[in-house]
Amino acid sequence: MAHEHAPWRKLVLIPCWTFQLFFLLVEIILLAAVLSSLDVLPKDVGASTLGKATHIGVALWIAICSIMLLFSIIEIVLLDLKHLKPLIFVIMNTFKTTLWTAWFLIDMVSFAKSKPEIVAIVGASIEGVLLASFWVPFIYGCVVYHRCRNEQKSYRQVHMSEHQRNSSHTPKSTLADVELQELYDDIPAAPADTGTPPTASYNYQRANGFETYR
Repeated sequence: MAHEHAPWRKLVLIPCWTFQLFFLLVEIILLAAVLSSLDVLPKDVGASTLGKATHIGVALWIAICSIMLLFSIIEIVLLDLKHLKPLIFVIMNTFKTTLWTAWFLIDMVSFAKSKPEIVAIVGASIEGVLLASFWVPFIYGCVVYHRCRNEQKSYRQVHMSEHQRNSSHTPKSTLADVELQELYDDIPAAPADTGTPPTASYNYQRANGFETYR
């Protein structure tokens, strides 16, 4: 019996989506708090090059996290409507996984250069869990996508072989068959049997169908 949401399994996707939605919301809230704290800095600090770059970077990362959160919500809705295609799922998860992996690597580099603190360790652990929640559905989506492609290829091959086999058994009428059928049509039908012998007649009209072969 086919799965209700075939080829997807909720046991794999729902835990990953739960982590993504929760931690992305927390990340957006924390970044919004950082952005608001930058706005209350003194004018000389806020107007500096470092202050502007930090402001732009935080705002950009809030936008990226919002897009990733939106993609996760779209995936959930499409799965519920049974319209989640493997290719669309792989594309959205490629975007999310690539961006979060890059962010995680940058954060780990800055974490290695600074002194490890409890807050930084907890933050790195949360980012690691969120990174795993992106990689698991990405790998799972790639497996499902390649499986569906192989099934479609095998179905096309079977369908083409059946079509070729059926077409090879179809009788083909040749030109000789058509001419022979026309000759048979020119021959007059035999008279019905009335029980009395036919009357001899010298006015019998010959069939001209075979004259072309003489």
